[in-house]
Amino acid sequence: MAAMETTQEAELRRELSDEAQRIAIDAEYTGRQHLMAGQDWRAKATLLGLPVTLISAATGAGAGLSAVFGGATWLTAVLAFAGALIAAAHAYFRPEEQASKHSVKGSKYIALRNEARRFRNLDLNSDLSLDALKDRVHALGRQHDDLRAAEPRELPKGLYAKVKADIEAGNYTYENDPLWQKDGG
Repeated sequence: MAAMETTQEAELRRELSDEAQRIAIDAEYTGRQHLMAGQDWRAKATLLGLPVTLISAATGAGAGLSAVFGGATWLTAVLAFAGALIAAAHAYFRPEEQASKHSVKGSKYIALRNEARRFRNLDLNSDLSLDALKDRVHALGRQHDDLRAAEPRELPKGLYAKVKADIEAGNYTYENDPLWQKDGG
């Protein structure tokens, strides 16, 4: 950083820092929500996937036993019907795909948060020109806008409150992380 910076240049550095901080905080909250949504979809994948597998196996075994022993075809029919319903729900919701999409997007938001943090902590305190710093903030902003526009865009209601409570409880911070310091970073 130049030794004798004008008031206007110092104000611009402060504005660049503030913008990077806004991006970092939004990326933290949104990224954590997507990661949490991914965890929720993984649980749904298990809740739907395990019964599909077990009922399919039971249906196959039941059909085989029914054919061999001439027994209860109604049981095979009920298992086949239940298996078809659960398999249809699984195919419709695609929980593994949803989990993966939310987890990847959450990770991208956390990476953006890290880049914004490094900008504030390192780049702003370097000898980079003000034009280079402005370009860097604009690039962070474009990356943020692109993430917002990409699928999946919607998050389940209630995740923001959970993430906010986790962040306020200090579950995602490091002791030396200026992003969450109460004095504004």
